[in-house]
Amino acid sequence: MPAHKLKVHELKKVFSSGDGVKGVNFHVSDGELVSLLGPSGCGKTTVLRAIGGFNDIDSGEVIIDGHDISGLTPDERPTSMVFQGYNLWPHMTVFENLALGLKIRKINKLEIEAQVREMLAILKMDDHINKYPDQLSGGQQQRVAIARSLLLKPKVLLMDEPFSALDAKIRRYMREELRKIQHQLGITILFVTHDQEEALSLSDRIIVMNKGNIEQVGTPDEIYHQPKTRFVAEFIGEMNFIEKGTETIAFRPEHISVTEENYDFTGVVQSKMSFGLFSKLILDTQYGEIRVAMTSNEYPNLQTNETVGLKIHNSMSI
Repeated sequence: MPAHKLKVHELKKVFSSGDGVKGVNFHVSDGELVSLLGPSGCGKTTVLRAIGGFNDIDSGEVIIDGHDISGLTPDERPTSMVFQGYNLWPHMTVFENLALGLKIRKINKLEIEAQVREMLAILKMDDHINKYPDQLSGGQQQRVAIARSLLLKPKVLLMDEPFSALDAKIRRYMREELRKIQHQLGITILFVTHDQEEALSLSDRIIVMNKGNIEQVGTPDEIYHQPKTRFVAEFIGEMNFIEKGTETIAFRPEHISVTEENYDFTGVVQSKMSFGLFSKLILDTQYGEIRVAMTSNEYPNLQTNETVGLKIHNSMSI
């Protein structure tokens, strides 16, 4: 059995504009959920579409279960894509939308019904089997789109920012549901997103991309706590930077605190914002603007323009 479910080797795809990816290498293990994370234009969707066969590649290999699928059409590949849009047929019911792909594969009628009902039960959509897409919420339509891809039993499920059109609360719920389904079915997923919170909360590993290159690959904890480049440090979460000669000291807002003694330096409070469980201070210091995260009950009476002591508890050199 191959060591990796999916292996991308020296993948190159450059468009006439000069954008694209050059020499991308990574793997996804069986049953793993890996996110391609990066800003708009970094190449993450180009990679995903190349794996799915929707982008021809200039060179390189896309290998699934030890077989190079680079020359196959999208229909011939053991992959299925969930797009940003739901792409449901408006004149078909939920059942009919899900059954269509199985009919094309010439699966018998009784088996189609059994598979569709089983998948809808897994996605908690069995009560909506006879509804039309315009009778469903955005989150429900996306669950139908996911079910449609899962019914095709892909070896690798490709997801292109599938929750980007949903509001924040539904997006969080859908992330939780996807993780449950992924664990339940043991499916392998490559997930594209520009949302750091989404990648950190969903992924077994994250591939951070920038300008067509991979900056870092690691677990969410490794990416957040041990960024290897300045770009990763700045892109993932919030990071404070202090320049000391040729050295740059980096630390998260939660790794510096307000204190009345034994402080490293002082700062003047510019603003204070409450986010429920925690608050964030923005302070003007000798090193520039510094952000501090604290629980909401810490120093509740701090005022704008007040000078406070600041102590760094955990930092790294970038």
